[in-house]
Amino acid sequence: MRSEAKGKTYSEVLALITRRDDGQLQDLSRSVNKRRQRKRCKNEGEHRVLDGVAEVRALSEDSKTRVLAISNLDTLITSEDLAKVAIIGLPSKDADVVLGKGKIKVGWTVCKIKEKDSQPRAAKDLLLQTVKELKSDLAILSEQYKTDDNEFWATDKTGKASLWACGDDPSKLCNVLAGSGFVRARAGYLWVYSCYLALESYTRIIEDIAEDARNRGTVLIAGDFNAWAHEWGCQVTNARGRIFL
Repeated sequence: MRSEAKGKTYSEVLALITRRDDGQLQDLSRSVNKRRQRKRCKNEGEHRVLDGVAEVRALSEDSKTRVLAISNLDTLITSEDLAKVAIIGLPSKDADVVLGKGKIKVGWTVCKIKEKDSQPRAAKDLLLQTVKELKSDLAILSEQYKTDDNEFWATDKTGKASLWACGDDPSKLCNVLAGSGFVRARAGYLWVYSCYLALESYTRIIEDIAEDARNRGTVLIAGDFNAWAHEWGCQVTNARGRIFL
């Protein structure tokens, strides 16, 4: 379920939805297991207007994206074309049509297609396919599904920020520092930082990264900063975004 209201705070909208006496949303409450503040609502299912100030949309099954796997690809297809198993995302209604057929033609080969059982595993498969297609040498990851315990991976203490040397002939990550909220390593001539900035320790993590990166030469810092700013496409600039500007 998603809601939006112009000129209202998140708390006001939440109270309008959950503290009602008329029972308008009682039928939806059984399906809600968590709440999250967002800025925009794109997919629409059931649509209701509350008291003329808030719109509530319950996401339908048809609005969801499902992840499918295509296997048995032609042996002549190289890794530059597709990985051994291709992963695609389709709207639920389209996925039903494709899964109903059970097969799809890729090149001259009729391949099997099925729905991925695990969303986290599907995310990892998409990552593997993406780095192959882009011929990436290094991946900077936040909230990754899984990491490996070898010299090509480095992960912070929280397990939410990682670096992965992923090229065809990857260089080992060296000079690794696993902080709380960030991990640093040297990859070739670059000092690289992967970050996941939790809201409860935001300023401390930024200060730790700044102190560690000082006088290190060529530095690349990336990750999930939990910050909004017009400069990188957000509708508003918040306090955390202004820290970086």
